Amino acid sequence: MNTVAKRIEIVANIAITLATLILIGVTINHYLATRFPPQHIPVGAKITLHGIQWHNKQTSVVFALSTDCHFCAESAEFYRKLVQQCKHEHVRTIAVLPQAITIAEAYLKSADIQFDEVRHITLSDIGVSGTPTLLLVSDSGLVRNIWVGKLPGDVEMEVLAKARS
Repeated sequence: MNTVAKRIEIVANIAITLATLILIGVTINHYLATRFPPQHIPVGAKITLHGIQWHNKQTSVVFALSTDCHFCAESAEFYRKLVQQCKHEHVRTIAVLPQAITIAEAYLKSADIQFDEVRHITLSDIGVSGTPTLLLVSDSGLVRNIWVGKLPGDVEMEVLAKARS
């Protein structure tokens, strides 16, 4: 066998091996995603955030965000509006991010959003599996409403209305 044919055979074998590994990875990922779907905290569940006393305010809005989330960045204008409304309504706003607190605060400052509190947490510890997630929390720490993802305009209006009540 000549050298060119041998090289073609080696390249073909490598390509087949890579394609097989990719197919196995996709299959495993699909199996795990269907077998163990992401869990969200249900409405009515009690949420615990270290150091947060829910009874200090009538209502709180928890913003589960990430500096790596492009939907969070795209929603920044709405979040600024919601935070401003919450300040007028005496509703506490809490941003929780998985990044270190200094990185999270710099990110929020660059987005010009001033939350009452910013916390570093592992989002799955509070039942949040995707960002952005907004949680409307009662004074007893019970989740009253949940909104996940980048919200369309009519849902943004719903959030604003629910945060008033």
